[in-house]
Amino acid sequence: YRDLGELLRQVGGPAVVVLGSPGCGKSTLLRRLELETAQKGLADPGQPVTFFIQLNQYKGEGLGEAAPTPTKWLAERWSARHPEMPPLPELLKTGRMILLLDALNEMPTASTAALREAVIGWKGFLDRVVSDHPGTQVVFSCRTLDYSAPLSTPALRVPQVVVEPLTDVQVAQLITRLSHNHL
Repeated sequence: YRDLGELLRQVGGPAVVVLGSPGCGKSTLLRRLELETAQKGLADPGQPVTFFIQLNQYKGEGLGEAAPTPTKWLAERWSARHPEMPPLPELLKTGRMILLLDALNEMPTASTAALREAVIGWKGFLDRVVSDHPGTQVVFSCRTLDYSAPLSTPALRVPQVVVEPLTDVQVAQLITRLSHNHL
């Protein structure tokens, strides 16, 4: 695939997990989709609305306090970041949202078991959001080695896509191409 948008169109389903090693570009892919979607939205208001957020911020407000539900947490973060926009629950009802949830493996938890429970909470959120809001898409990113609690359920298959780091030759080709584009 040339980009994450093409991947989402090809997969056609409501959710996907982007896996890869640290530093391979998972977050960059999500951010690029966010930017490209926003650019298209300037010319076409019917484009989806994206919401990129890093899950390493998913925690309770105070020390030792449990994290809120994913739905509540996302809605609060959306309102804080975009007070001029309609509330997230309203936008989800349109079926035109793409939630870009970065670093599933980096949620701050006290133990591996607690991380697994947090992932199960996001799994439940994912199942509800795609059944209650058809058209909504959710993209998670996660380190390959840390993806031990899959998000798929019997009712919802969540494909996994692995991002491979660029080879030295590919990096050289990219630099050459970008330098020619800026001349």
